[in-house]
Amino acid sequence: EPKIAVEAVEIDGSKIFVAGTADPGRKVRAYADAILLGDAKTSAASLTRYRRGATSFAANRDLRRPLRAVASDLRMAAPKPIPRFGGMR
Repeated sequence: EPKIAVEAVEIDGSKIFVAGTADPGRKVRAYADAILLGDAKTSAASLTRYRRGATSFAANRDLRRPLRAVASDLRMAAPKPIPRFGGMR
């Protein structure tokens, strides 16, 4: 089964930062509540600064407070993404 996790969320005014892990080389999409934050690809190999499968997002969004949920999902060849919900700050 594919693995994905949101590991950290930080909010600074209208900026939101989300970090997590998923299977190496996979495409990941992040959301704050139902607002899309962006798409990224997880690292495929261990790099000096990043561990294998790491991903991060930074976005400027006018988010309502309190923020209820931060989530990410894997983008796959399959018709449906696999959602995994993360934690809150």
